[in-house]
This record gives sequence, structure tokens and C-alpha cells, in this order.
Amino acid sequence: MVLSKIVASAGLRSWVSAAAACLHLAKVCMLAAVGATLVAGCSSPERSEELQAAAYRGTDSLDRTVVLEVQPVRLVSLAPNITEILYALGAGTRVVGVTTYCNYPPEVTGTRRVGDFSNPSLERIVTLEPDLVFLTSHEQGPLLSKLEGLGLRAFVVYPQTIAELQGMIGEIGALIGCEDEAETLAAEIGGLWKGAAEERRPRVFLEITEDPLMTVGDDSFVGEMIRLAGGENIAHDLPRRYAVISPERVIAADPEVIIVAHPGASRETVGQRLGWGRIEAVRSGRVYDDIDPDLIMRAGPRVVQGVAALRACISEAR
Repeated sequence: MVLSKIVASAGLRSWVSAAAACLHLAKVCMLAAVGATLVAGCSSPERSEELQAAAYRGTDSLDRTVVLEVQPVRLVSLAPNITEILYALGAGTRVVGVTTYCNYPPEVTGTRRVGDFSNPSLERIVTLEPDLVFLTSHEQGPLLSKLEGLGLRAFVVYPQTIAELQGMIGEIGALIGCEDEAETLAAEIGGLWKGAAEERRPRVFLEITEDPLMTVGDDSFVGEMIRLAGGENIAHDLPRRYAVISPERVIAADPEVIIVAHPGASRETVGQRLGWGRIEAVRSGRVYDDIDPDLIMRAGPRVVQGVAALRACISEAR
């Protein structure tokens, strides 16, 4: 293998440095093998010549425009929601590396793991010889410069609203050659607005952690999901998208629906908290702990199912 021969002869001190030194050569060899054939599952044969002649470009969440001369065929995803987007666009067969938290769709099970969400291994990423690495902002922010320092192309995906998710899906689709699939998926997500409730909005408390007690603000992605599902977020005026809230404030707000979006609490334990027995949601049995948290907390294609699940719970309080 060319890569191993170069590493052995160069006498470099680490696998990361070695892989970075010969990454360009590896990509040239790979692209020569791919030739003019597009990756199956995203582009029809009729569009082959058109797509091959065009540059693949997209603008990420940091307003960085990434341009690729050829369609990327080896993708690494460092966030579960991005992995779900890539698979939903039909590019799952091109995903060669994911994190340990990437558990959906089921087809991703056998994909190479490059570490966890907070500490992915640069060595493993480089060894996979990716054409493009997708990452998110926030915790993974410092990783961007390291990836670029190793000669890797990176694209940041960090949507904070439904509209931003739609736009980012379009950008990813353009960058990897799945424009039609991206347009269809974005339109499906856009349909959420058509189902937005115009009726009375029950008061909702959505819990994302128990210790400390945390919830979501109205300007968060999840806060927007609550509105789309027909609820009124009792923490709508939080100063941050995700923040700590006091139990006393929850009790005073008297939510009619409580959603437990984490595995650390249950309907029973919520009702046993000091003073929470007086809350309308507890008294009426509208504490829900059976919604898959990933449907709510991941800004990805399953947001449609997430809103539907929330709507089913909230509608019981009308």
C-alpha cells in the first residue's frame, strides 16, 4: 500500500503526521479509481456529465464556503444529527467514519468509529483518508483548525432553527452532489409549519437533564419544536437556549404537560419531587417519559417525527 510505504520510508514521528504528509497522494489515487462514475444513491446517470463538470460547493454554519472540484466519495461525520442527514440524502454508503454516538439509522452500526463526540481521534480520521469531514460547532470548535492543519477539508453543521436546518440540508446536498434529495427532504421538514396548531396552547415544561435541572428557551431548536407542536414553553424567556431552571419556577408556572427528554428521570420520579405533586401535569397524569430523546434533541431529518410525538402529548391537554 502506497500510504504504508511512504510512512515507513519517511521516518515520521507519528501516524497523524505521516498520514497528513501523504494525504494528497492517497486522494489522487482514489479519485483515479473512481474516474467519472458518480456515487450511487444520490445522482441519476442522466446528470453525470453535468455534475462532473460543476464544482461542488456549500456554505457552512460558520459562513465558510467550501468548494470541491470533484464529488466527495469518502465522508466522515462527527455528530449524530449529521450522520442522519447524510443517510437521509442517500449518501450512507459513502460514510466511512462516525462517532460512538452515531446510532441511527441501523445501517450505520458497522461503520468505523473515530472516537466519541467530544474527543474524536485525529489519527483515526486521517487514516480513513476522507474527502470531507463534517463536524458541528460548540464542543468541536477547536477541532476545525486541527483538521485543516492536516490538510483535510471540513464542513461545520450547527443549525439553531428549523429554517437553518432546511438551509443546511440544501448546502450539504449541493456539496456532496445530492441536490434533488436535499430539496425533497427540506420540503418535508418545511411542511411542519402547515401543521402548526392555532388552538389554545397548553403550558409545557421540557426537561433535558435532572441534575442540574435544565430546560430549553424559546429561541432554541427544541423550543421551536414545542411551538410547532402547539405548546407554550413555560421557559420561553430564558436568557440562553439551554439553561438551568429552578424547581420553584417550574412549580409556579404549573405546566399542563411535562416532557422528560433524557433517561435520568421517569414519570414516577418526577411526581415524587418535593412540591411537584401540585403541578397540573402531575395531577392529571400528563408526564411523558417515553419519547425517544434523539427525536427531540437532534437537529436532523427526524425532527418531523419529533414534532409529531410532542404534538400527540400536548394535544391531550386541550
